[in-house]
Amino acid sequence: MDTRTAFTATPQAASVGALSRSAVPAKPARSSAPPALPEHLTLKQRQVLTLPAGAFQLQVDAGRLWLTCSDDPDDHFLGAGATFSHAGAGTVVIEGDSADLARLRLCW
Repeated sequence: MDTRTAFTATPQAASVGALSRSAVPAKPARSSAPPALPEHLTLKQRQVLTLPAGAFQLQVDAGRLWLTCSDDPDDHFLGAGATFSHAGAGTVVIEGDSADLARLRLCW
């Protein structure tokens, strides 16, 4: 066996592996930060707001909202004074459902 050939093959294999690993981009870390939305929101009738998956609590201060979640088979109609908590993994769609402006508060 030629020791020189065996010696040079080992470093080449290690460097090729190192190059291959560095060439593959790392997956970005998933952020748990809330979306960039204000705490107080106003929705007109039929105006839609879509929230990504994540935990939040919503309180309706005025008007009426229609709310549906991709991980919940039920629709929810919320009037002034109502609260709704979401801890699921599904997307939430909120729509203004009254002729008056709907005012709501979100807490993340």
